[in-house]
Amino acid sequence: MIKYGGPAFPVEIGSQSDQHDCSMGMTLRDYFAAAALTSWASSYPTLAIKDIVKQSYETADAMIAEREK
Repeated sequence: MIKYGGPAFPVEIGSQSDQHDCSMGMTLRDYFAAAALTSWASSYPTLAIKDIVKQSYETADAMIAEREK
């Protein structure tokens, strides 16, 4: 099962009494993958984009797993 880590930048919208809702926006997994993407792309410029994306999400998954320890 893929863990998304929750929202990267949650924003509270409308609050009434004890009810709070947030806009999900980008997930933490997507944020981590985007950050890793630049590193993978610059370090391995000859790697196919699909492989760079795959490595970026694998990096993001490892970051989320480490964060949960």
